[in-house]
Amino acid sequence: MVNVDSLQNYKNLFFYPGHVSYICVNQSNLSHMKSIKVRFNLGAGKNFMKWKIERPNGEISYHAPEDVQLVMTGCVLKNQKSTSLKIFQGANKTVCSWILCDEVEIIDHVGLTTMNDLERVSYNPRVTPNWMFRGSVADGMRFGKLVSLGNKVYNK
Repeated sequence: MVNVDSLQNYKNLFFYPGHVSYICVNQSNLSHMKSIKVRFNLGAGKNFMKWKIERPNGEISYHAPEDVQLVMTGCVLKNQKSTSLKIFQGANKTVCSWILCDEVEIIDHVGLTTMNDLERVSYNPRVTPNWMFRGSVADGMRFGKLVSLGNKVYNK
């Protein structure tokens, strides 16, 4: 048995109490873990204007925003700055932003409530080449939970 107190000084190690024991997570290795990639698909075809979810195992699914709500946890806003700047300057749109998250829950659209527009997280490279939140650039920003409502995303 490991004495947890003797390991507390090790860098990048965090301990989470369980029912009987602790789970030890070496955070220096977390950057190598795969994340779920979520973006709004604007590519022509049958999945135009749908949420695209790419899982680490390669599975891809598409979801109509009027049919579902996405609840994303452990999120980071990603932006390819050079591509988004070209779009901002008039180039054709191409994939340049997405949300990386640890988990995605897909909920049937029934019973959804409205969201506070002040908590909206937005991205439109024609307007500004960055993710925006509360009037500030939010590229790389982390959120505990993001929720979709239609084709929009909100901090929850």
